[in-house]
Amino acid sequence: HDGKVIGKLGIVVAASSSVVDQAFLNHSLNMLLIVAGFALLLCVIASLWMARHVKAILRTLTLATRRLASGEYSIRIDAQRQDEFGDLVRDFNRLAHALEQHENNRRLWVAQTSHELRTPLTLIIDPIKKLLNKEETDEQTVHFFHKLIYENSARLLQLVNQLLDLKK
Repeated sequence: HDGKVIGKLGIVVAASSSVVDQAFLNHSLNMLLIVAGFALLLCVIASLWMARHVKAILRTLTLATRRLASGEYSIRIDAQRQDEFGDLVRDFNRLAHALEQHENNRRLWVAQTSHELRTPLTLIIDPIKKLLNKEETDEQTVHFFHKLIYENSARLLQLVNQLLDLKK
């Protein structure tokens, strides 16, 4: 209200109040101060407890997030709460699960890709080794090896091109 006084709260004590009225008023004010003091103390204690509880939840989430960021995708946090912190923890667990699945898929893909690349390389290297060591000199076998090297080189090139297409 733009700094305007809109009302006042207070106790009006008439100058002609009796001693009993004064004693009652003093006792009431003392009780009000005691109750207000206890209420303030209770609020401080409750606030400290809640702050400690929230700090513990956030600390758990922070440590788990750091472990997740370092590649420990199996990390999960117990999510028994039914409040916003519980929602946050459940979202964290879903994220950790998704990252774990992606990592497992990545490892599987690398293993399968390595196998797919190793096969044509082996079928190229072995005949080359035999040709270089002059283990095979028969013209028909040498022709077979050249064909094998060519076909597997083409297969290897196709695999590499497929890998390059994946990055697009």
